[in-house]
Amino acid sequence: MQKIIDLKKFTISVEIIPPKNGRSLDKVYSLLARLHNKIDFVSVTKGAGGSHRAGTLPVSFISQNKYGIPAIAHVVCREHSRHELENEIMDLHYLGIRNVLVIKGDPPATRKEDEPWKGEFKESFKLIAQINAMNEGKFLEREGEPTEFTIMAAGHPEEEDNNIQQKKDAGAEAIITQMVFDIETFKKYKAKVPSIPIIVVEGFMVLIMRLY
Repeated sequence: MQKIIDLKKFTISVEIIPPKNGRSLDKVYSLLARLHNKIDFVSVTKGAGGSHRAGTLPVSFISQNKYGIPAIAHVVCREHSRHELENEIMDLHYLGIRNVLVIKGDPPATRKEDEPWKGEFKESFKLIAQINAMNEGKFLEREGEPTEFTIMAAGHPEEEDNNIQQKKDAGAEAIITQMVFDIETFKKYKAKVPSIPIIVVEGFMVLIMRLY
């Protein structure tokens, strides 16, 4: 993934949202077949919108191994302990998935307003630090063979995103932004980055029809 970003000034990717639990992945696999040799990578979400959706691991694996499309698997802080996260990340490693996008995560769709946060990491840079430690062979209960993840962090141009430096210091190699809808807002966001040596991949949605 790092090579793709370094070599290309403009990349084309597709964000894939696995279906809700209980539905087939056939449409996703059909989409991957159509995207073969047409895009640079896919980004596979996890629990988008706080819904119950599995599929991040198998879709990432099939994308790479059947269709030859590099995959970025989303890893979510919310609702997980650090031990659960280490196991999840090792599953990615064992299946040859080497690119992760670390995000805080959406609250569960069924969550009540007064329900407290669940999970050990309220800030995504802490999970980034954990994965970076795994890249150095440092696991929660022992030392072992290092993992080889390219770690990416989420960027939030529409919000006051003041922890870019923290994400970089924790081990993030690139920022992938949420979709940008206002170019002036993005310019202000990008203006903060030159002092921080980190790659920023802007997220845009291509308009495919005009309704009005």
